[in-house]
Amino acid sequence: MKRVFLALIPVVLMTTASLALPGLTPEPLKIFLPAPAVQPAAQVPAAQPASTPVTTTTAPVVAQAPAPPPPAPVQAPAPATQQSPPTEVAPQPVPLPQLVVDKTQLVEAMSFLVRATEQAKLSVTALDAGAQRANIQETINLLAGSADAHFRQVSQTTGNYPGTAALLSQSLQARETSEATYLAEIQKLSGEVAGAGGPGVPPNVITTLGTRGLRPEEQASQLIERALGQASQALAAASIAPESDLRAQEFGARFASEEATMLMEGVVKFLESALKIVQIAIDR
Repeated sequence: MKRVFLALIPVVLMTTASLALPGLTPEPLKIFLPAPAVQPAAQVPAAQPASTPVTTTTAPVVAQAPAPPPPAPVQAPAPATQQSPPTEVAPQPVPLPQLVVDKTQLVEAMSFLVRATEQAKLSVTALDAGAQRANIQETINLLAGSADAHFRQVSQTTGNYPGTAALLSQSLQARETSEATYLAEIQKLSGEVAGAGGPGVPPNVITTLGTRGLRPEEQASQLIERALGQASQALAAASIAPESDLRAQEFGARFASEEATMLMEGVVKFLESALKIVQIAIDR
């Protein structure tokens, strides 16, 4: 009984103090316990009932789910390629006619020119005056032709032939005729295309043939004329016997003229240049 009385003393004191101070309200006795560790939802054990009726106030335990993985970056859709507007197809130029030149005379002139060059070289290397004159004359014959006044019958000459100069003249006429036909076709085509509303032929195509200078046949003919004039001088020089050669005639020999040799060296250069020009005209 004494123990019960002693136990009630603190209760009475607390009650008296609460009545004396109306602003104070007694609070129940709180016992703070450590909060249990947070476990995944799947592994949280069921709460076990307390063995003793102890009033406790603890923070509610909330099970935290694992953090979801970060969302994958969303790629922006590639912008649609802008389709370029259809380009207008340019009208195709009208094919121009081809310039076709008859080169029969040009090829024949080439053959005579080659032979004349060989004869001119022989006249340069000749030591005897007679052989020198014969080679010079044959050079003139092959260049001028049998219809020319400079043509002479010598031992190397066989038959009558037109000569390089005459063949180049015929070849030039053939080229001029072909060019005239070509230009007429170009002008006709330009008028037809322009009348149909298509792109016309450029004007420079129509006038290009008249602004390209001398034709190859004309260039070669000029060189042949120079070679003929110089070969005629060499023939005259070879026909005159120098005073120093008068004694050699007593022995039936006569040496070649040095002046004629020098002149024929220039003739060879003229003919070699003409050969290159004629060959270019044949190839193109």
